[in-house]
Amino acid sequence: MRWQTAVFLGVLLWAQSGLVSAGDAVRKFASELMLHESREVLQPDRPLKYSDPEGGATLRALLAPARTAAVLEDYFAELVQGNAQPEVPKLVGPLVKRYEKAFTADPRAYEEEYLDSLNWVVSTLEGTAHLAAAKVQPGPAASGAEAEAMQKLVESVQGLSDTMMKLLAQIIRDKANSGVFSAAGKVRALSMADRVSATIRPSPPPAQASQQVRDVMSGKQVYDAQCVACHATGIAGAPKLGDIRAWKPPIAAGFDTLVRSTLKGKGVMGPQGGGDFQDFEIARAVAYLANASGGTFKEPGLPAGHPGTVTVQRAPVQVMPPRPPEVPYAAMTADQRLRVGQRVYEQNCIVCHQANGQAVGPIRAMVNAPALKRNDTAIDLLLLGAGGGAMPRWPHLTDEEIAEVINYSRFRFSGVQTAPASPAQVRSRRR
Repeated sequence: MRWQTAVFLGVLLWAQSGLVSAGDAVRKFASELMLHESREVLQPDRPLKYSDPEGGATLRALLAPARTAAVLEDYFAELVQGNAQPEVPKLVGPLVKRYEKAFTADPRAYEEEYLDSLNWVVSTLEGTAHLAAAKVQPGPAASGAEAEAMQKLVESVQGLSDTMMKLLAQIIRDKANSGVFSAAGKVRALSMADRVSATIRPSPPPAQASQQVRDVMSGKQVYDAQCVACHATGIAGAPKLGDIRAWKPPIAAGFDTLVRSTLKGKGVMGPQGGGDFQDFEIARAVAYLANASGGTFKEPGLPAGHPGTVTVQRAPVQVMPPRPPEVPYAAMTADQRLRVGQRVYEQNCIVCHQANGQAVGPIRAMVNAPALKRNDTAIDLLLLGAGGGAMPRWPHLTDEEIAEVINYSRFRFSGVQTAPASPAQVRSRRR
């Protein structure tokens, strides 16, 4: 069982490997790649292109999709057998990054090289997913506890692999739909995204929603359930509960106006009607908020004929995918650290900055944001906030979380090429 555990962790975490007993395709590719990389060092001004008279043919041979399939098939076959070999994903990493950067700067000039290098990433993830999904059985002498532990490991690896593939597929589709590719390049990019998505395990069939009867909520209860996140913190410029000065203009506009704008949405606040609470319950929350901040509105009573109870549809309990293995930050790969940044963004930033990073009302866009150009600027923005609280402070996030959410945001929304933010930089700027 130990060698099987090493296989899974070795594939997903891309740990260090030696150079012994490699398959012929892997060994030959590694030799040619290292020779090519030594040539690239001699001309740092621009990456090689297929059309270059010196080195172009070698580059095309290295990145050829047929070569990718042959090398990775050999690589994974040797890995399953437990043979040490040159680690292909790490070897090809600098090449992929170089053409990602070149394509970002000049998409049409480097489209073919970029798509061929992207094919390495996609093919590697396909191979990883295939290996993770394979039936790996514990040895005949394994106890029941060992077999159970092996199964949990397999599920954890599959869960992390699915997460990585979903992120990659979405990134490719976003880029393909942004207009940076030619017509043929877009078709090929979307085809790669479909390949990645096809390797993701299908979700289990959804459970049926259920009905639940509850009592009508008071204004405070609705506030605590739906409004507190923004109005208790002042996030995105929301007037805080108890801030008489901030609430004076909305209160002066009148209760009916306040309720209408709340139900339909205003500025960065989305429509509050049509959700878990009935409109008159939302109006009660408006009265509670306003009255706690200098208003004197009467909380609406029950509408005529209302039974005093509300029947609501409850979404089924979703079975969470298995958590990936706990890995110390220092031992994380670049992909795992990127996933940390994505998690922090989705838990803390997406409510205002949205999944696509576009501007909404007074909230500035994350896409190509100037603050992402420098690590110190981005770190200070998260630690100190800005705009009088419109951008809140996030000092409770760990140094690692702040560094990685900056790196994820830069990777996801900006073409800026700079050294990644590090936890040490965050620590040095805490005040």
